[in-house]
Parts: sequence; C-alpha cells; structure tokens
Amino acid sequence: MLTRNLPLKLAALGLAVFLWFWVLLKEQQLIPENTVRAAIVAEGVKGGLALAGPLPEAEVRVRGLKQDLSQAGRDVEAYVACRALGPGRHRRTVRVRKPPNVTVVSVRPAEIAVELEEIVSEGRRVDLRLVGEPPAGYQLMGVEASPEVVQVSGAGSAVERVTRALVTMDLGRAMPEVPISLPAEAQDSSGKAAPEVEVEPSRVNVLAKLKLIVSSRTVPVVVQTEGALPASVKLVSVQVEPAMVTIVGPASRVHEVERVSTEELGLTGVTESFTRKLSLVVPHEVNLLSDRSVEVRVRVEKAQPPASRQEEVEGPGRD
Repeated sequence: MLTRNLPLKLAALGLAVFLWFWVLLKEQQLIPENTVRAAIVAEGVKGGLALAGPLPEAEVRVRGLKQDLSQAGRDVEAYVACRALGPGRHRRTVRVRKPPNVTVVSVRPAEIAVELEEIVSEGRRVDLRLVGEPPAGYQLMGVEASPEVVQVSGAGSAVERVTRALVTMDLGRAMPEVPISLPAEAQDSSGKAAPEVEVEPSRVNVLAKLKLIVSSRTVPVVVQTEGALPASVKLVSVQVEPAMVTIVGPASRVHEVERVSTEELGLTGVTESFTRKLSLVVPHEVNLLSDRSVEVRVRVEKAQPPASRQEEVEGPGRD
C-alpha cells in the first residue's frame, strides 16, 4: 500500500517542502529591517576610573514589524561591560539591549577599544565671551565672574587637554547690580568642547558692571488741542510759558525725543480768551528738569461776519 503511486507521493512531498521553504522565505522578506544609531556606553566602570575619550556610535541593524521598528530608535541601547577592568586599554564586545519584539541582525563595530585612566581634578580659569550690546542707556564698565576658577575632573589625558572653562554672556540680558548664572563649558586649546570631563561648579555667576549714561536736551513744548471754536470766534494766538523745557535721561532715549506735548486743550464752545495750566506728557524713560506743567494763554476774538454780495459790488460809502 505504501509503495502504491510512490512517484506521485514523493512529488507531492517535494512540492510541500518547496512551498514551506518558499513561504518561510517570503515571510522573512516581508519583515522589514532598519538601522539604528546608538551611542555606546561604558557600564560598570570602577570608582576612581574614567574613559580617556568618548566612545563611538554603533550601527545596529534590527528586524521586526513596521510598528515596532518605528520605536526601536529610542529603545535600542549599545554598551560595553567594563566591570573588573583596571587602568589601560581593553578590547570589549559591543552588546545591545533591545525590545523583545525586534531581532538584532548585526552590530557595527562589533568590538571597540576602551581606554580607562585614573580620575584627576585640576583647576581651570573661567574665560568670559561677551556677545550683544548693553541695554539702551548703559555703558559697560567691566564684567566679573564668580568663581574665577573651576575644577575640571575626568581621565588624566582628557583633563590635560582642557585649557579653560568658557562662559558666554549676552550683554542684552544684563541688569545693573544683578549677577546672572551661566553654564561653564570645558574647552581645549582649539575651542572644541570636552564633554567627557565634569566641571564643578557647572554654572558661574557673572556680573556686568553697567553705568547709566545720562544726557540732557532742550526741546519745544507743543500744545495739543481738541475740538473747534464756534464759527463766530476766530483763534488769534496760543502762547505757552515756558516755550522750551529740558529733558534728561539715557542718551539713546533723549536723542529720540523731538518735543514734549501738553495734555489736550479743549476749544469747543470757547468764546473768550483764557489762560490755563496744562500738564506735560513726559516721554517714557526721560525726566524734566523743570515743573511738569506749563501755562497756556489762548487769545480769541469775534469773527467779522461775511459781507453780502450787494455790498461787495457797490463797495463802502455809497448811498
């Protein structure tokens, strides 16, 4: 019975095996792959030791479903185990932590050199880099940093490369007598940052010494009016006393002020001359050396009625 139609049975078995391998191959082809870049971290470094330099990134090739690979970039971690290692240069295998629903296809580099050195701490001066301009009306007289020296700690060769701790200050943010806390960045002689070392304290208080620049200027007083006189009255003159005032304040602001105006003087319904005290509208950031009010004298008179058309033709003095 088993040998009956044996060629046909063998052909069917071969076709089934072929189809199984074909489906398996297609499934593998349908599962996407992605490359994730991850910074290699040294784990388990003994106390008193530090990396002599930064470690490279690893290119981790992973395979999984599309929705799982979209988050793999945040969940894949590359590291080297450094437990029980002493000072010196060591070759270590790059290992990967991954989510359970993705598969690691490859890791490049598969192995790296890790150099460990004893931690040292040395003082480095604080250098200030000033950008921008002081606030309007102020002149920069100098800057102070506290502390002037910070401690740089890390592997001996890394600390040796650090020449300064740079602090950048925007003068536009400075305020008189108010220090600003700013981060200090360890740098080598070429100005390149040295993130492999620690700076203590990590922030420095910087005080900008600002001097207020005071200037003065004499400008005219302008009377602002509101409304209109009745048709039977005409305006003869408006006199203001004093006609000029002196303003003081930051030089940049004083230079912008061309005049000082009064509060509005109402003319609606006025039929007689009058004298009135008006307050001055002082521009922002400036002051007056005189009183903040002025005396305004308004002179009006009755308007002449318009001549009739017949009088214009005949002229005056005719019967």
